[in-house]
Amino acid sequence: MDEPGRGPGGSGTTALLSRPLSPPSPPPTPPTPGADSSFTPTSRTETTDSPPVVEGADGDGDPAGGPRTIRLPVVGEVPRRHLGTAVAALSLLPAVTGSHWARELVGAPVDDDDPDGGTPGARTAAKGVALAAGVDPEHLLARVTYGATPALRQEVASTGLSTWLAQQLAPAGVPDPEGDAVLASFPLLSMTPREIKDLRERRQGAEIDAPRDLQAAHVGRALWSRRQLFEVMVNFWSDHFTVPVTADRADVLRADYDARAIRRYALGRFEDLLVAVANHPAMMLYLNLSGSTRRMPNENFARELLELHTVGVGGGYHETDVKQAAKLLTGVQVEDNLSVTYHPRDHYVGPVKVMGFTSANGSRANGRAVARALYKYLAHHPSTARFLATKLARRFVADVPPPALVDRLAAVYLANDTRIVPVLVALFNSPEFAGSAGAKLRRPMELVVASGRALGLKPGPDPDGLRDLARSLDEIGHAPFRWTTPNGYPDVASAWQSAGQALNQWRLMARFLDGRDEHGIGVPRATTLLSAPAKATTAAAVADQLARRYLGRPPTTAELAAVKLALPARAYPKKLKAGSDSQERAVVNASYVLLQSTTFLTR
Repeated sequence: MDEPGRGPGGSGTTALLSRPLSPPSPPPTPPTPGADSSFTPTSRTETTDSPPVVEGADGDGDPAGGPRTIRLPVVGEVPRRHLGTAVAALSLLPAVTGSHWARELVGAPVDDDDPDGGTPGARTAAKGVALAAGVDPEHLLARVTYGATPALRQEVASTGLSTWLAQQLAPAGVPDPEGDAVLASFPLLSMTPREIKDLRERRQGAEIDAPRDLQAAHVGRALWSRRQLFEVMVNFWSDHFTVPVTADRADVLRADYDARAIRRYALGRFEDLLVAVANHPAMMLYLNLSGSTRRMPNENFARELLELHTVGVGGGYHETDVKQAAKLLTGVQVEDNLSVTYHPRDHYVGPVKVMGFTSANGSRANGRAVARALYKYLAHHPSTARFLATKLARRFVADVPPPALVDRLAAVYLANDTRIVPVLVALFNSPEFAGSAGAKLRRPMELVVASGRALGLKPGPDPDGLRDLARSLDEIGHAPFRWTTPNGYPDVASAWQSAGQALNQWRLMARFLDGRDEHGIGVPRATTLLSAPAKATTAAAVADQLARRYLGRPPTTAELAAVKLALPARAYPKKLKAGSDSQERAVVNASYVLLQSTTFLTR
């Protein structure tokens, strides 16, 4: 049940906008996991002497090269004027077979081993991250970000790859004004669930759609946040602990789940993340843990807890373990006011055994403590270590993870008290990672965001554009948080390979280059994508400058030939004049080709 496929596809309209940048906000004080935490339904303030248990829910532009704006037009057939370009781009594609194609950071757990506290990875950031010999910076950036940009390459060159990666692993120390500005564009995301619920009740008939705003903000952060690895890991855990925006009460709870469970612990300890997820009302409602009683225990959450969240299929659990876990976890209820209440009278009492975990479970009053002990046991189980190591290796290395790498990552996980950062450090320092360039296919959202980053899209004045882009991602089957079953979006190439899928992605990416509107997103004029327009007077020169921007290297012989095919001599003057319409058309058509190259389509 780990990686089923889906047939994404569709069409629609979109624009891409966001708010102007605002000054960065200071990083929040990180919470301290303890033994019995609660979140009130009316406040974002969290107790610090407790565990992560949620008790409540709270077009044409300036001729001198200034920015132009676009509206992304209706998805339709590839424009006739670009058919030749499409043929040129397709000439670069290989046969797709096998696995080769294959905050708001509101806080983070204090490092229990660090007497001075601090966020996960803080000490790693101070000393840098060891990397395998010969690792290609372009390869690393393709895997740990949503796509390299000229500015990011310059930052890495200045800082050093090892130091930059260490900073990414300690995101609270990375100022993020762009990410903060995205969040500020969507005020609903800073409200508690109860505040959203009250607002909806007061403004009946008004469009108050927090899940839509959450999806838009997720895309915006992927595009512009400086905490790129953090955003990649938020996406990873959002799939691992799926709660779709279509779930029961997601209209008021899903944004809080993102902030208080997924984002809070995305680079912390898995044990804390698991506890926060299991005790959040969004998950309780989605998998029917809420209302599960001793007389009628519901097995949905218990089954997914074992199969998808911890030990995994083949991890050693049996049907009896599911039933026992379901009994043990009875007694909680999400109330109408969105708080989580434990009802001792509804908790099953009696001995329980879940795999190697046993408890007398003799007191109704201690039901939650026994549940917490089970979560701790599962988080530290060797099968959980292997399951998570496999999924992380699948995300960052290959569709079929190398067994030896999985073994090493699982050992690191267990030796580091379920901390995620040491596992990632070991992964990025592995020869398997260094040798896996191009082995992962960019999924639709990843490809669209990478294209936007490569083209230098900028936030505009209206957040409706990001909302529309998120809707368009839904039309191609990969909008954030829209996977409706508990296993999350597949992360293997075979799930996304089809002619229809490729065409739909092409159409969506084409909007970035072809659109026009008086409102849209700030997109540089095509000729400003060139590093030296005055020197880009031939197809070869255009290809060279754009390949270095999009791919981080000069074009290959095949890529250069494809660009020349897309820029036939009969359609262009012998020498392109800087800033001319012909040079702009050449840049647009060459971009179509290079953004569909094998290097760009993979990560």
